[in-house]
Amino acid sequence: MTKNQFTPHFSVENIPSKVMATKEINLSYLDEILGDDKKMKMVELFIQNVPNDVDLLENVIIEKKVVAIKKMAHHMKSSLATFNLNEEVALLEQTEKDANDLIMSNKIMEEFAFFKSKIVETIMALKEIKIVGLWD
Repeated sequence: MTKNQFTPHFSVENIPSKVMATKEINLSYLDEILGDDKKMKMVELFIQNVPNDVDLLENVIIEKKVVAIKKMAHHMKSSLATFNLNEEVALLEQTEKDANDLIMSNKIMEEFAFFKSKIVETIMALKEIKIVGLWD
């Protein structure tokens, strides 16, 4: 494996399709701007795309690519904000700031591990919503 290749650590296929969601997802922003069909499409896109983004962010953090960390963290914030994932957005903002301040310590990996666990919870909850069709 070359330095620029990596094996994905996080795949939506590894998350059970039917789970008891432990996290509440606030879809109020999506309710304001979209109808149910488009909202379902946004949920599907989130489930499909965010795991890849998480893997890419993890890879650039491991490789300590400061510019790429800032770019990926910034890119992901809008997707997470759409779902009112304020805690996760705050973690991305801190990651972006740490990269900007060249703070590339073990702290950033610890924070990333927590961030990743929050994303797994979110995807599990969104999969539950998608399967059951819960919109409120």
